Amino acid sequence: MEALLGLLRRLVSWIGVVAALWYVGLYAAGYAVLRPDYLASRPAVSGFFDDFTTVKVGAWAIALSSVGLLWFVGGVVDHLRSSGEPRLARIALGGGVLGAGAIVGGAALLWVGTLRFEDAGASRSEVVDLVTLHDLSHALLFVAAPFGFGVAVLASAAAAARAGLTSVEITAVSAGLATALWIPWIARFAIWPWLLWVLCVALVLQRNHDEAERGAGT
Repeated sequence: MEALLGLLRRLVSWIGVVAALWYVGLYAAGYAVLRPDYLASRPAVSGFFDDFTTVKVGAWAIALSSVGLLWFVGGVVDHLRSSGEPRLARIALGGGVLGAGAIVGGAALLWVGTLRFEDAGASRSEVVDLVTLHDLSHALLFVAAPFGFGVAVLASAAAAARAGLTSVEITAVSAGLATALWIPWIARFAIWPWLLWVLCVALVLQRNHDEAERGAGT
């Protein structure tokens, strides 16, 4: 068990990269497929849920990505704490929990919507609840989740700036990325540079882990 935990700690950064790739891929696909958008008619929404097997599989897949993302955020939090930034570590943890929770919540609402749709029978186009479930899932997946991850980005950028690890320009870019993730109309574009941010942070975490191992071996 200890060996397994050691391997997971070593891979924590790359687990985050894989999960982020998974999440962003499904995010992009979902934004293209999760239609109709807000204020759609009941028949249009029921048309979306008509392929309920695909919706179920997609909801489960995107919910699963939250596990890897939360594990990755845990690595970021540990790094911030070891760097003497307990407050920023707590803020980053809160953002990660908010983002991961929003993903799971949005996926769960889609899943419930498919169950509601299946049980409706011949009156599927009249199920009012489907519209509400669809809109709420859309808000959680495409508004709340990026907002939470934006908080984690800002906390990490603030810690790096205070430690003098990044230039003013890089700190400003990170703050801009966090702000973009907080704006619903821009978040769907900002999610791509966020993926690059995850990769950069993963490299830093891996470097720190390797240095710690070399220090322990001497």
